[in-house]
Amino acid sequence: MSLTLVTGPIGSGKTTKLLERFAAALQRGKALYIVPHESNARDLRRVFLEKYASQGAALAGEAFLSFASFIRLLVPESLPLLRKSQVALRCHELLQQQELRHFEKTSLSFAVAHETASTLLTLKRNFVSPASLHRMLETCGGLKEFDLLNLFTCYQEEHDRRGFLDEGDLYEKAVQAIKGKKIPLGKAIFFDGFFPLSPTVEQIITCITTSHPDIDITLSLPSGKGIEKLTEEVTEAFAEITTRREQLSPPPFSSALIHVIKLRSPLEEAKFHMQELMGLPGDEIRDTVLCTAVHSDFALTLSFLAEGYPLQRLSPALARFFATHFRSLPYHASLPAFSHELQQNLRQDAAFHHWRKHLKDEGLRGPAARSLALLSILDDILTSSLNTNEHIGPLISRRLFIDFLHQELRDATASDHLFAELPCRVRSLEHGLPSWATRLLIPEMCENKTPQYSTRLFFTEQDELGPAPNRLLATLFPEPSRALAIQHYQWQRMVAKAEQEVILSFAACDAKGKEQMPSSFLEGLGVPIFVGPQFISTPKKQNVVESLATRIAIEQERIHGSVVHPEFHGIISNPHAKQLVRDRFSRGHFSPSRLESYAECPMRFFIERVLGIEEEDELTHELKPNDRGTIIHTILEDFFQKHFTRFENVCLDPTSVSEARNIIASLVEAAFQKHSDLFNNTSLALRTFQRKDIQATVENVVMAELEMHRKLENPLIPKAFEWNFGSSEDSAFRLPVPDDVPALIQGRVDRIDVSKDGSSFLIIDYKTGRTIESLRNKIKNGEHFQIPLYTEAVRSLLLKNATPLGGLLYSVMVAEKKHGFVKKSLNGIHYELGNRSHSLLDEDQWEELSQTSMQKAGEIIALIRHGQFAPKEGKACQHCHFKNICRKE
Repeated sequence: MSLTLVTGPIGSGKTTKLLERFAAALQRGKALYIVPHESNARDLRRVFLEKYASQGAALAGEAFLSFASFIRLLVPESLPLLRKSQVALRCHELLQQQELRHFEKTSLSFAVAHETASTLLTLKRNFVSPASLHRMLETCGGLKEFDLLNLFTCYQEEHDRRGFLDEGDLYEKAVQAIKGKKIPLGKAIFFDGFFPLSPTVEQIITCITTSHPDIDITLSLPSGKGIEKLTEEVTEAFAEITTRREQLSPPPFSSALIHVIKLRSPLEEAKFHMQELMGLPGDEIRDTVLCTAVHSDFALTLSFLAEGYPLQRLSPALARFFATHFRSLPYHASLPAFSHELQQNLRQDAAFHHWRKHLKDEGLRGPAARSLALLSILDDILTSSLNTNEHIGPLISRRLFIDFLHQELRDATASDHLFAELPCRVRSLEHGLPSWATRLLIPEMCENKTPQYSTRLFFTEQDELGPAPNRLLATLFPEPSRALAIQHYQWQRMVAKAEQEVILSFAACDAKGKEQMPSSFLEGLGVPIFVGPQFISTPKKQNVVESLATRIAIEQERIHGSVVHPEFHGIISNPHAKQLVRDRFSRGHFSPSRLESYAECPMRFFIERVLGIEEEDELTHELKPNDRGTIIHTILEDFFQKHFTRFENVCLDPTSVSEARNIIASLVEAAFQKHSDLFNNTSLALRTFQRKDIQATVENVVMAELEMHRKLENPLIPKAFEWNFGSSEDSAFRLPVPDDVPALIQGRVDRIDVSKDGSSFLIIDYKTGRTIESLRNKIKNGEHFQIPLYTEAVRSLLLKNATPLGGLLYSVMVAEKKHGFVKKSLNGIHYELGNRSHSLLDEDQWEELSQTSMQKAGEIIALIRHGQFAPKEGKACQHCHFKNICRKE
């Protein structure tokens, strides 16, 4: 019986010493090197081959194994094994059947069931049975622990009755296999990086030393400040079987430069780290490691940024498949029935076969590789779920099945595909880094986020056992002080692996705008450096001479009007990209505002509508202009729609104007309550002033309307408000496009005024801006499409027998409507504009201008579909959020 404990502080060379002895052990025969996680095994295998392959050390088979792979080596089980998510489905049904003392059944989601399954499997992996758990909880269990014990008992009884296997059963079988001496383990086994040491690892090591005394066991163990108690517990547990203990000296004092960076938002934090990676030389970036929390999606966000791909799309093929086929599933079915139907749909899906064609393409990267990986994983998940009916139960809901699939996909190990676009290594803080790195990037350094102890407590993260918990339970589910010591060790272990530089970062606010506290681990590391908004660009790798020559050539093309390099002039030339743009803008709907956006700046349209880059909102304590407009629209709509009779009464009796003001006051109050969410980030002290300002604005509009109605011979009556069209293909207005299929136009008309006999109508569009320009020339030049398109949409879709009069922009800030394009013949009858107003047109002029607007709108859509996004001449606009990436400069 031989067990060697190699102890020493972080960075003292424990792993190096174990690798040296492992290389020597391989010369004498078979040896195994066991580490906690698969990523550790990959790293150490690479390091070992680099350092010791030249010395004649050879690897026979899988010598570097994660602990889970080591267990499966001991138990080559052929029976189907229920995975954690499948156990969670069983737990979800059992939770519904039990008498629970703490939890209400209405709150038991799949997430709770999955966490429950994780707890049960953790107990079983550490050889805890319902009976032993009952003894442990006799003096310290509470209501939550009673629920757990009750569920654990029912689950294990059903498990024994039906004879299925779960992950927890493998560990008991592994101990039996070791005791039976059926598995040849070689001459030496090295356990490295196990801290804190779980009861599972402790029992496996003890069992090997007892049953196989001829095998040399070596275990590395950290020591140092803050973890003295944890180290002492392990040494005491192995005191009887330890034959030798080696204490390594502290490493010589050497620390990397540490920088603490503060950014505005999580997206800005991701952009910052992407910029850091892009600025590194090739040889340095390979030795750079991105360290995140084990459940973090930060690395995935960076992968999307590296591809220039929309952040919200994990896999285009997978997202489209889910959206298409989930709705066709029945509301309730068995897991095999759900899996069979969805798998049949998957294997008949064109996207699946498209990705399968690239299965042997070693150069496949980016979205294609991710889609292929996830579709393949989905197929495997469905296959493994076809024979589990007797274990999961007769029926589950469609919602539960969807949750099950999402969790299975999240748990699947597809990191090599998901992070294929990142040039650096990605590792988790909790799993550690066994080899050195030149540079470490550690994001999300916020309190209770990074680092985070990965083992969860019973049911929820905040649960704690009662006083004097059992030592085994205290090890599996550590109380706060113990968990903090573990987190501190994980933090120190990772940072100590950096040779030159450590960049730590945190975002001041989360994705919802809520303030975040920096991690307590940042204390004493200096004042954080605030870094402003970042911009991601991925230029082609060129040397300085080539870059200057290219820029000079592009500028000469612009001067002479030639297009040799169309991609530098806002023109999409790649056939595949052109087809993608054409497909997108042939199927989708256009709004007048989008066409006006293109007319104003094709490059801005390309950035916002094609690339999907959004302009960031500015943080302000005042109500945003768009939100202010929303509230005013709501009040005016309610007034003219619900109280128009009162409005007409005031027209006849001017003395009752106070009645109208009272109605407006009540509508203002209702609107503020209805849109209370718009005030979440505004100053409480300013709301009274904002209310008064909005009420005064609405009153001015109503008073101006009253005065106009009294003057006119036959005033128009507001009949429709916030009229939407184009939400579906059938309700869209079809706009002709030259030599192409018609475009579908959608929009929302603020107000439609109709004559008393219903023979004519006028479009009213509210504007809350301070200034409104004349529209006649803008319509003629193809810069304004809203009023003409809205007019045609109402004429063809809503009021087919009425004559259009045109439309007017209503400036609510000054309570006037004088800009638009309307028929001159009815001025003074239905509306009143100055006789010299440019908005008044003769019948022929009006029709000609309307047709001109339709034609120019169609021409713009044709340009968009052909990938023409060349910017207008001149310098970049100083007010534009995207001026730094505009091709004008």
